[in-house]
Amino acid sequence: MPVSTDTIAVQMPIPALQDNTSAVVAAVGGVVAHFPWVQMVVFSELACCGPVPNNPVTLPGPEESALRVAAHKHGVWLIPGSIYERCGDRTYNTCPVIDPAGEVVARYRKMFPFRPYEVDVAAGTEFCVFDVPRVGRFGLSICYDIRFPRLYRELAKRGAFAFTAPSAFTETTGKAHWHVLLRARAIENGAFMIAPAQGGLHANGRRTYGHSLIVGPWGEVLAEGGTEPGIFAAEIDPQLSVEARAKVPSLEHDREFIIP
Repeated sequence: MPVSTDTIAVQMPIPALQDNTSAVVAAVGGVVAHFPWVQMVVFSELACCGPVPNNPVTLPGPEESALRVAAHKHGVWLIPGSIYERCGDRTYNTCPVIDPAGEVVARYRKMFPFRPYEVDVAAGTEFCVFDVPRVGRFGLSICYDIRFPRLYRELAKRGAFAFTAPSAFTETTGKAHWHVLLRARAIENGAFMIAPAQGGLHANGRRTYGHSLIVGPWGEVLAEGGTEPGIFAAEIDPQLSVEARAKVPSLEHDREFIIP
């Protein structure tokens, strides 16, 4: 029988024009020191190398290697938000997944870059799920992906009972849409939504909404931040997803729409 996993969403300052990997590594250590039972740590979008795609990195590379060492040292699943990745002549917004042994088990490239902010960022083309032994399957997404419900339905159909969505919503769109979108994606699929977010006023003058959220499969908010840095914990129990999907079996009732 699947067991639950204790998960933490980290909301922290993200500098615009400098590497932040060492701060992410330090934050992992701080989280484990305060919550030694934690099993998964998830950071916001572009937490490691900042929100400007001018200096993308190669994956694998030194930034990812440092994250692998941190995951192994502390024995946690680590989803370090995302990183602008250079691959050939293209740049992607990419989210690695690192297991407690320090191995990269998945990399997801954001399928829906946020135009015009990511006008030079290529769209990923592959859905991505990964399995946590004895817990279950997780599906990956990033920020603007939240506005495309069919992505999450496909992840659910591939067996995911929980989604991660590292994000950096603007203050304007966050106030209007953040809670509604995340709760809707959770409810539609009877799934958990783990969404750490950048928040507050940044050095380059931009404002992000923050309010990191962990939402349960029935749409209930299990943990929420504000605009200040913080760590937000929740128990991710796969049985709750089973129960929500039994109450509202929309996955079973789903069908493809055929336009005449």
